[in-house]
Amino acid sequence: QSHAGKVVLRSWYEKNKHIFPASRWEPYDPEKRWDKYTV
Repeated sequence: QSHAGKVVLRSWYEKNKHIFPASRWEPYDPEKRWDKYTV
């Protein structure tokens, strides 16, 4: 799940990186990130 999540997150991030600063995504915390973005 973690690997698949990172792949999906990367794909989604590439489309939305203009909205979210890169620094926000550096600490990878699935519990905090996935609570508003689910696979």
